[in-house]
Amino acid sequence: MPRLSKLAALTLCAGLLAFGCTESEGPLEPLVPADLAPQLGLADGEVVAELIAGRHIDAGDVRLWNDADYIYVEFTAAGDWCLLETHLHVAEVLADIPQTKKGNPIPGAFDYADAHDCITDYTLMVPLSWDVGTPLVVAAHAVVSSPAGTETAWARDGDTLEFPGKNWATYIGFEVEQWEIRVLLYYGNGGFRPGAFPQYGSGDLYELEEHYLGLGAVVDYTEDWPDDLSAYKLVLLNGPGSRGDGGEYYFSAGQKSQLTDYMRAGGRVVLLGDHSGWFGVNTVNDLLSALGVGISQNADRATPDGDVCVPITDITADQVTDGLTQLDPSATSGLTVSGTAKSLARIDAEPYTCTWAGNSEVINGATFMAVDQVAG
Repeated sequence: MPRLSKLAALTLCAGLLAFGCTESEGPLEPLVPADLAPQLGLADGEVVAELIAGRHIDAGDVRLWNDADYIYVEFTAAGDWCLLETHLHVAEVLADIPQTKKGNPIPGAFDYADAHDCITDYTLMVPLSWDVGTPLVVAAHAVVSSPAGTETAWARDGDTLEFPGKNWATYIGFEVEQWEIRVLLYYGNGGFRPGAFPQYGSGDLYELEEHYLGLGAVVDYTEDWPDDLSAYKLVLLNGPGSRGDGGEYYFSAGQKSQLTDYMRAGGRVVLLGDHSGWFGVNTVNDLLSALGVGISQNADRATPDGDVCVPITDITADQVTDGLTQLDPSATSGLTVSGTAKSLARIDAEPYTCTWAGNSEVINGATFMAVDQVAG
């Protein structure tokens, strides 16, 4: 039975992805397919520059990071702005960026040039042909539009690096980073320990350890809470299961503070709630509330054992669910979504039915997968 095998972990910066379901009968499939891992921005560092339109207007951001194969350059328009064109050139020295004799850049001659139909987000992938530690110069240009008109825009960071010509065009610096995935698989605070489901295999935090090791990741699979989360690119927390939910396994104030700081700094957190709403609801919700996200787990069972239920197809298009058309969850609790949180997958509305032990227990329309972004 497929178990969320196509889900990507959170791709939003500083966000949290919560599942109101886990598999009571064994491990879930890996959450992050290898082909989606680069979208997590798992290099050691990244550069975020402003996309400045008309010399003085903040029209969005340009974000750069790399993995082992590519440099990723993400253009994001903000407010009422959208992207009509993007141009990009990456070089080791400024002289290698196309310019006029007077030192003004020529965007039309850049290596990458694309036209768009007023979109808000666009990412370019530049093959990585430079060694780790190589300093680069990046010229990122866009034509942006708003109700007030159309402007040319350039990526500019705090250093305000300008071309030698007389126009106001700018470029930014970027250094190729060592690519490393370091993942924390944490099963403390009452989470399921290794071998919790021997009848269904290792049960090693839903077999995610094997998956991330296969990606070449450095994996810390432990019940010991680390002193510093900043070394990790992804943190997976396992719900407390049936080991107590009266406060004895609540995350401490220190853990909550660390996780909040980690998320605000761009870290990705995935929280796996336990089997339906029977176990760990208080522990999960205490943590969700402390993290300031608009997601809470309900003490219900939105759908029973997925082995006897047809797949669910009510899925919202999002980076997290890209390419996903159906899910086959098991013993799923519902999630309440509010504020900036977004429902990503729901129990199909009537006439979807699922019978378990002779009882139809589906809560039609209930959200069981949601995403939110913590305030910066």
